[in-house]
Amino acid sequence: MKVNKYDVAIIGGGISGLTLAKFLAEEKVNFILLEEDGRFGIKPCGEGITPSLGKYSFYELYESRKGIERTYERMAVEIGGNKVFLRIPNIICNKHKVEGELARQAVKKGAEIVKKSRVRKIERVGKHFLLLPQNIYCKILVGADGVKSITREYLGIKPPNFALAAAGILKRKQKEDYYTIKIVPKITRLGYLWEFPKLNTINVGGGSIEVRSIQRILNFLKREYPHVDFKVHPIPMGKPTRSYGKSILLVGDAAGQVIPPFGDGILPSMICSKIASEVISKASRNNFRKIDFSIYEKRWREELGTYFKVGFILLKSLQLAIRSERTVSYTHLTLPTN
Repeated sequence: MKVNKYDVAIIGGGISGLTLAKFLAEEKVNFILLEEDGRFGIKPCGEGITPSLGKYSFYELYESRKGIERTYERMAVEIGGNKVFLRIPNIICNKHKVEGELARQAVKKGAEIVKKSRVRKIERVGKHFLLLPQNIYCKILVGADGVKSITREYLGIKPPNFALAAAGILKRKQKEDYYTIKIVPKITRLGYLWEFPKLNTINVGGGSIEVRSIQRILNFLKREYPHVDFKVHPIPMGKPTRSYGKSILLVGDAAGQVIPPFGDGILPSMICSKIASEVISKASRNNFRKIDFSIYEKRWREELGTYFKVGFILLKSLQLAIRSERTVSYTHLTLPTN
């Protein structure tokens, strides 16, 4: 049976894995990326992207405009028929095209990406990891394999808390200059619905950390949008997990690197993957001797820790307010738009 050896193996070809592949390829690191699906962008989500966090810009990391459909400067929060407008910029993308473009960039720089290749088992053989059934040996393993990460499970790290979300595409054009979040307590007390207008369609969906309410959300969405095909997927919603072990890193959803309460995960995962690429590239230049991957966790927590902490506090505050049956009248509420 053929045996393949690499310095680094990345499990998972979503936003985080492909971003890491792109930057590792730039540094000529010997690696392979294994993606279980046959196409990119399978995971359903709202397809919204925060334009920047700290010193990092989405466009600087992405280096393309392909798959970007619309940009917005404000968000409407709709409660009981009333709308409150907040200045929260958002980029709405076609995630399938964005992931495809990241893969194209990575391959152009020399990356080896294999689709339809699901890793089912990880073993330690001497100083290497053995990935099965592929028979791939590697010195460094990166888990970019989502909420149900086999890599995180191998490390013995508890999975992050998660929400369940349903998303689909409505074939309708909308000209408004805002995107919408809807709070509907009768449908979900610990979540929200959304409408994210794209170029000629609208990404519609809903999610909740109260996972048992996902069926109510689905029923509501199917009544509102009867011709939309909705898919359900877990999204990390809480504090990130530990993101490293001996010769192993976790990036993106595998490490819960999603900012609550709105499930902001694309840019945070790209930032963490960029940091991971720098740490791995430096280790590669030293032939992977004396590896200290705690540096990776320290760096991403320094860059994004405040965003995760504030998001978590906001999430817990919303939970407390809803559970204590407090109500707020939004009819006369006026908020600044800048």
